[in-house]
Amino acid sequence: MTRHQPEPEPEHHPEPAAGGGPASQAPAGHGPEVAAPDGTPDAPRPKDASPAGRAPAPAESREGASVEADGIGLKGPRGWVFRDVRVEAAAGSVVALTGASGTGRTCLLLALTGRMRLTEGEARVGGLRLRKKASAVRRTAALAHVPGVDDLEPSLTVGEHLRERVLLQRRYGIAPLAALKAALRSPRQRRADARRLHDE
Repeated sequence: MTRHQPEPEPEHHPEPAAGGGPASQAPAGHGPEVAAPDGTPDAPRPKDASPAGRAPAPAESREGASVEADGIGLKGPRGWVFRDVRVEAAAGSVVALTGASGTGRTCLLLALTGRMRLTEGEARVGGLRLRKKASAVRRTAALAHVPGVDDLEPSLTVGEHLRERVLLQRRYGIAPLAALKAALRSPRQRRADARRLHDE
């Protein structure tokens, strides 16, 4: 016997005020500069609602996950790696990090994927609060070096860029994507591979 549960009414959010600034900015002083080319901010999100205390699942979307950060910073043993970085990027948008070597670009990416703990500020990835749900963010976010992707087409999404690279590799045999595939493995697959290597 099944019980029918009524569907909840959709929540209505106020429209964002027109004439806002750019979708994402970082101060020129400290850390990498962040830019989102599309310039469209995400709509406000409702607070996390999780039944029985479970972490809310990130929005399943082929476009990817939105990234929102406000005043985030990371402090290392020699001082601040980056500080007061702000990002607001809609799901599927391309975000470019620019800066000289040693300005904290890799550390910023590691922090936004839940692999380094932020010292200050708040961030959400796919609707998940990074400080409290870092393990859930790690399950859905990965980093990989994709050689040859240095001339991005603004009209393509991240997924479309990666699909284009796969098609080019199949046709011309250029730039193997082994690093990308390895980074996108699930934690269970990574543990199984590590056990297999250890046993050998």
